[in-house]
Amino acid sequence: MTLTWAVIVAVLIGAATGITELVSRYRAAPLKATFSLPGLLYFIINGLAAALTLVLFREFDLV
Repeated sequence: MTLTWAVIVAVLIGAATGITELVSRYRAAPLKATFSLPGLLYFIINGLAAALTLVLFREFDLV
């Protein structure tokens, strides 16, 4: 898998993890929590953190 596809997959996994965390935490209104501005920022940051982690692991030959 090329680095580009690996980063895309890492972003998707990180974002999905963020969405899952929000949905499980705010059970009364999961969609409202997920699609609010803080919720969107939360799962975008999770996706970017996952991509950064993958790139750093690859850069330092840890993967």
